Amino acid sequence: MAKTVFRLVLDSRRGGRMNRPFCLVLSVLALFGFGLFPVRLPAQANQQPDITLPVPAPDTTLGTSVGFAPTVSDPDVGAGLMELEIDISDLDGAGPLSVANGDYGRFSWGLGTNVTSDVGLATLLQTNNALSSFTYIPRVGYAGVARLVFEIDDQGNTGTGGVLSRTRFIDIDVCAPSELGTAACATNNQPDITLPGSISTPAGQSVSIDPVISDVDVGPGLMELAIDMSDLDGVGGLSVIDGDYGRFSWPFGVSVTSDVEIRTLAQLNSALTSFSYTPAVGFTGLARIVFEIDDQGNSGNALTVLSRTRFIDITVLPTGTLRFANGCTLSVGEGGSVAISVERINGNGGAASVQIQAQAGTAQSPADFTFAATQVSWTHGQSGLRTVNVPIVADGIQEPTESLTMLMANSSGLVIGAPSTKTVFIQNVPVAQFVFSDGLEGNCGN
Repeated sequence: MAKTVFRLVLDSRRGGRMNRPFCLVLSVLALFGFGLFPVRLPAQANQQPDITLPVPAPDTTLGTSVGFAPTVSDPDVGAGLMELEIDISDLDGAGPLSVANGDYGRFSWGLGTNVTSDVGLATLLQTNNALSSFTYIPRVGYAGVARLVFEIDDQGNTGTGGVLSRTRFIDIDVCAPSELGTAACATNNQPDITLPGSISTPAGQSVSIDPVISDVDVGPGLMELAIDMSDLDGVGGLSVIDGDYGRFSWPFGVSVTSDVEIRTLAQLNSALTSFSYTPAVGFTGLARIVFEIDDQGNSGNALTVLSRTRFIDITVLPTGTLRFANGCTLSVGEGGSVAISVERINGNGGAASVQIQAQAGTAQSPADFTFAATQVSWTHGQSGLRTVNVPIVADGIQEPTESLTMLMANSSGLVIGAPSTKTVFIQNVPVAQFVFSDGLEGNCGN
């Protein structure tokens, strides 16, 4: 054969049909083919295994198991053994179970029942058979995301390069029943608290309100509720710098300005049905009560605590009514003054005030009377009469009876009742001859 090769080379030089480049290629092939330069093929490299999980991941509802079949593959493992480790993911990095204060559930398969972690050493066929019955079982009352982690390695079977492995995970949504199949199922849901509309109460009088907490996926998990009388001015210890807005009571605290409880949704709502607010003595105005609820991470990722803050302002009203004390018209002579009485009736809770004004009629100011608008007031706990005087001018002019009207206006704290006006007649007689008109001689009482 060596001669043949040599002849081919010579032939190429002699101008034969075979050209030089082709001749050289054949020569090299001939040398390698006959063992002059022996070639050794490299040993086969080990190939990486894998595990296929369903997409999309299956959802389930509270307390309902869900089955699926992961599939392990490896093109060169043959009949060799593989190691598969399965864990309920420890998302927060703490153990011994999947979260520091509990777990996301359990799983069962052909090699283990109701476990949070398992390792199996079997052939590819045996592993896939065991996985065909894989079932995830949520913890009682748990809703949220449960992560299952699968790690497969081929124990070095087969080929060079050592042990090869692959890790995959699947997140299963344990949903509130109403959320199954919706986008809301994948995440922890925010709690809320519903408060009634505007509320008012008389000064010193308790009032009941009925807040309602809601959370679509908290289940029987614990929630934290903080209730505070709002410190609107930013200064403590109580709710305002010079006192407080009042106190509240419920089954977990009596006559308090602040309270925190960690209970289930049902326990908190049950307690809130008897919630009552009592104004501080002498307080009138807006009393703000702040409610903050958080779900303690129930349910969903335990690291994601969701909360909501709501508040209600309760108007504390002063008690009673303001009115002119005498329900009749008055008539006076010139040169004196007429006393106008205003009274607070039907309660003394809270401060109150009202402005008394004089409105000219046929009597004009300052020719016939002099009076500037005057405010009368009551503090908390006070009631009864307040008096203002209207001076009548003795002008010495003969003229018919004239009149003016007294008015109540610009009240604070209380409403104005009847009568809210009073007519004063000025007779053209000396003040000593004080008379009443319209047949109302005598004591002009209520």
